[in-house]
Amino acid sequence: MKLCECGCGQPAAIAKSSDRNRGYFKGQPTRFAKGHRPGRRAARAASRPGFKVCVNCDAEKPVADFPLDPQRPGRLYSYCKVCKAALMRAATKRWRERHPDFARRRDREHYLRKTYGMTVEEYERLLVAQGGCCAICGCMEPALPRGAKSSGLTFAIDHDHRTGRIRGLLCSPCNLAIGNLGDDPQRVRRAAEYLE
Repeated sequence: MKLCECGCGQPAAIAKSSDRNRGYFKGQPTRFAKGHRPGRRAARAASRPGFKVCVNCDAEKPVADFPLDPQRPGRLYSYCKVCKAALMRAATKRWRERHPDFARRRDREHYLRKTYGMTVEEYERLLVAQGGCCAICGCMEPALPRGAKSSGLTFAIDHDHRTGRIRGLLCSPCNLAIGNLGDDPQRVRRAAEYLE
């Protein structure tokens, strides 16, 4: 067994093969040759059984606070669940900043599929069938309500809240108007009579 040359008394790992990029050859020490610096894992070993130290926040936590690594059955990630979630959120944010158009399109597809059970192609077909305008007032470019952000869709999808059946595409003011009237045809007729 070869010891570290810095005099700390720790055993040096011996290379089983040569790697010139890393600067060691077969039979030579791979670590501690020019002084000893403990690795991250060695410095962050848990002091109690059933606990593990997160390499990101340096906190000792129960093993249950670490997600399972799907690549290695029975093994755990080096990061705790809280740190892993924060890192994933940051990575997603960076990806969305680099690919804004793709992210917007993917969000639109996800929104339509999850909320209404329809695809972007079905939405486009419905819009063409309506002549590219609102089904009630016939406007081509609807105005959004004050303070509202665009969802990426030009028209709101009007649907029956009881059955979920899609009735058509409306501009935001028309969609809000029939929604505020409770989707009740009698109230809409009375409102029209009142206005006349």
